[in-house]
Amino acid sequence: MHVENSVDKVTIGGPFGVPPSNGRLMPKITAKRLRFLLENQRYKCAMTGWDLTPETATIDHVIALSKGGKNTMDNVQIVHSLVNQAKHTMSMQQFVEMCRAVAAHADRKPD
Repeated sequence: MHVENSVDKVTIGGPFGVPPSNGRLMPKITAKRLRFLLENQRYKCAMTGWDLTPETATIDHVIALSKGGKNTMDNVQIVHSLVNQAKHTMSMQQFVEMCRAVAAHADRKPD
C-alpha cells in the first residue's frame, strides 16, 4: 500500500508545468525533490551548517508564504528546526540582521 505524502501534491499557480506570469516553470515540491535538495546540502542546515537528522530537518520558505512567497522548490531550503522557529516569517536579511544584533549584544562587556 502506497501512502501519498501530502508534500507530493503541493503546487501554486496551477498544475505542475503551467508557467506563471513571468514565464518560469514553478517546480512542484515532491518528496523526491526534497531528498535531492537535502543531499545537495550535504545533510546540513542551509543557514547554519549544522548537521541535520530526520528529527531536526524542516522545510523553510526563503520568502514566507504569508509574505507572498511561493510553495515551490525554488523558494524552499532545508534548515534545522530551531533555526526555522527563530526565523519564522522574517526575510533572510531580517533574520541575519537579528542574529547579528543578538550576538553583538551577548558579546558586549557589562557596564
